[in-house]
Amino acid sequence: MPYSEHPVFNQPDEEVAVWRYYTSTQLISVFQNRGLYFNRSDKFSDPFEGVPHRDALIQDYIRSAVSKKTDKRLIDEGIATPVGEYDPMSTRDRVFQHINTIRQRAFLNCWHQNNSESITMWNSYVQSGDGVLIKSTYDILKSALDVYGDYTFYMGEVGYLPWLKSGTDEELSDAERTNAFSNLVNKQEEYASESEFRVVANLGPTELEDSQTGFFMPTDLNEMIDEVRISPDAPPWCTTEFWENILRKYKIRAEVRHSSLNQSPTDLLDDLNYDKIEEEVDDLYEEWVREQDYLDS
Repeated sequence: MPYSEHPVFNQPDEEVAVWRYYTSTQLISVFQNRGLYFNRSDKFSDPFEGVPHRDALIQDYIRSAVSKKTDKRLIDEGIATPVGEYDPMSTRDRVFQHINTIRQRAFLNCWHQNNSESITMWNSYVQSGDGVLIKSTYDILKSALDVYGDYTFYMGEVGYLPWLKSGTDEELSDAERTNAFSNLVNKQEEYASESEFRVVANLGPTELEDSQTGFFMPTDLNEMIDEVRISPDAPPWCTTEFWENILRKYKIRAEVRHSSLNQSPTDLLDDLNYDKIEEEVDDLYEEWVREQDYLDS
């Protein structure tokens, strides 16, 4: 059960660059396990991850409250028989029990989509400077995950909407309004700077182990990783030689270099073609001489 298309997942250009920022320990764990780590959606720091937007949440509450009243009336009239013992769970608890059941089956792996590195992402995910990023593209990432085919997974861009305000429903497509995956590919507009691209694996009850909070999905790391870049604030020991040795140990072939942000202004003049520059300097100088009437020709 490999990659699958889904109407609520918005697909970018296949060659768009995607970036994943890691602490050193996190990336080495990816190498050791030969796969990307997928975290359960209810275990992210954002408590609204996978939760419906405000209007949808209110409608879920109303439907649950009505259902609770109709069930009680049918039981009181002797038309229906209670199933099991009386459940005193409140309507709000019932709503979130259903939502959390879905969230506990959805596992996410998240990337940053951009044309270049992001200093904001470096500061957010590699605060100590002890870390790296890996660069890939949409189509390469999909192919690297699809090669084993043990899990069904979906991929797409994250949309950013006024998730906590009224009126959000009007900005969603028909598919998004009626499918629970919509809650996994849309987030609050306050997170828009993350420009997130994510992979979602949805596990059925029979595939889940008790208290499972994440898993490593087998991945062709050699195909997936285009570059490894070292943090612009890396400590002295975090060199290209260090990471080249790490990659060699785990039989991963990828270019290692420092972040493009790890440059000084003078570095911009290091790689110039000075022969060509000198020709331009000479031409400009000769032009200047011709314009000075008081100089001897």
